[in-house]
Amino acid sequence: MSLVYLLLRTFFALVSLFFLTCFVIYSLPHPLNSINIILLTSVVYFLYKEKKSIFWFSALFHFFLELYSIHLFGLLIFSSSVALLVFFWVYKQVLTNTSWYAVSVLILFVVGVYKMVYGALFYLQKIFFSSGQSLLFREYIVSSMQEMVYTAIAGGVVYVLIFYVILPQKKQKKIFRL
Repeated sequence: MSLVYLLLRTFFALVSLFFLTCFVIYSLPHPLNSINIILLTSVVYFLYKEKKSIFWFSALFHFFLELYSIHLFGLLIFSSSVALLVFFWVYKQVLTNTSWYAVSVLILFVVGVYKMVYGALFYLQKIFFSSGQSLLFREYIVSSMQEMVYTAIAGGVVYVLIFYVILPQKKQKKIFRL
């Protein structure tokens, strides 16, 4: 019974996250529609539960996004996996604080790594497979910066709402090690 409950809960969470992502992309105005809901949810959930199963959840969600992507298979999965592994290392070794500004910096860093790896893989795809898709470097940098900043701001707001307003009983770590 527990396995069935876990599978249903995971399926419901994937579907809910997919619809939330579609809602953000299609209904918010231009600068705000660049918020990366998947990485934001992954980081905040990991900080709340500190369970490593979020990496599998994120990989599964990116796998479903990969099925509908026009790029080569593996571009989104690899980029998100590298970004979340770098996030885990930075969280455990560098920024161990769980305050709102540290979470915003972590999310800014994670989205930056994600966009950097994604851009490099997209460029390699264009070189080796001569795809008809184009990516203007200046526009990609501008959209990446917008995504990084707006996701970091949204991450700070979501973190403050969850950890200080909705669930204030969870104790916060007071260490900020550089």
